Amino acid sequence: MSSLRQRVPTGIAFIIVMIAGLFFSTNSMVLLFLLVNLLAIYEYQTLIELYPVNRHHTPIAERLLLCLVSGFIYILVAGAALGMIPSNMMAATIPIVFGLFIKELFAGASSPFVRLSLNLTGVFYITLPLALVSVIANFDGVFYPERILGIMGMVWLNDTGAYFAGRTFGKTPLFKRVSPNKTWEGSIGGAITVMITAVLAGMIFPYAFSPSTWLGIGIITAIFGGIGDLIESLLKRSLGVKDSGNLLPGHGGILDRFDAFIFTIPFIFAFISLFGI
Repeated sequence: MSSLRQRVPTGIAFIIVMIAGLFFSTNSMVLLFLLVNLLAIYEYQTLIELYPVNRHHTPIAERLLLCLVSGFIYILVAGAALGMIPSNMMAATIPIVFGLFIKELFAGASSPFVRLSLNLTGVFYITLPLALVSVIANFDGVFYPERILGIMGMVWLNDTGAYFAGRTFGKTPLFKRVSPNKTWEGSIGGAITVMITAVLAGMIFPYAFSPSTWLGIGIITAIFGGIGDLIESLLKRSLGVKDSGNLLPGHGGILDRFDAFIFTIPFIFAFISLFGI
């Protein structure tokens, strides 16, 4: 009950902040996901400190450096997608990434290969998908925050539907080695919830995406949202931690809240790029 008392007010405050950030202006959406990106990357840094070969205290300056690199890449990709900066500025992302290699010359770590791999994984796993949010919102040159609201709604209602269906009907483990509490019954319940949400999104926001595109996004979310959640569970379990952080009382960290969303975005981007909107 105490957990529920924490989750509900945190969830309400979280939803208000997300909706306000999405709809206030284009700039507010970019800043909202820039903040999400920086917080997620910082949490990621605390997690990779626990990696056996990399187990040492990372100086605060080094954490902030990866946040800076991640932030620059996010701004370049998102800014170019929204026409805020010239598209040719995206070329700067390549030397910025290679700056991480240069950093290892001065880090003095015994396992530079491991550190490079972990840092680059953070950029590709977190920063690039979050930068693609702006690309999707402005995919055809018209800014529709409703697209992102619909996707976020599907991702999080998938999680909610799976939770309640799993508690009510769950018997068959989905992936016991990674997440013992997840069941096939819960996953099916989440998928049904997503598809209902996709139909509603197609009725409420037909100007943002066509109804058929919303259904396609629903199918992608039902499949890859759950996989994204399992993957973060796999990574956390390998490090012996339950949550990525404690920034959101009752919900864990930013990565815990955005894991499925982050993992789903690249697949949605590929879908609308290949098949239109």
